[in-house]
Amino acid sequence: MSRSSVRACFLCLVFLLTAAGCGPDVTEGMIPGECIDGADNDGDGAFDCLDTDCAGSPDCAGDDDFDADNDGSASQ
Repeated sequence: MSRSSVRACFLCLVFLLTAAGCGPDVTEGMIPGECIDGADNDGDGAFDCLDTDCAGSPDCAGDDDFDADNDGSASQ
């Protein structure tokens, strides 16, 4: 293998690894049901209706205090 072929393969590998890390932005609530699935879908440490990204979700409607049980009562 020539030196230029090795360099081209290396650059291609670097490009592919960089492109793999540039996926779509993940936000809690982008998919229906994510705000009530018990998971931290966007990995920010906040779950479901406790995540501010779910504030406008119909699943969290009436949940002004972002309480975990989604019943609208104040969290204790």
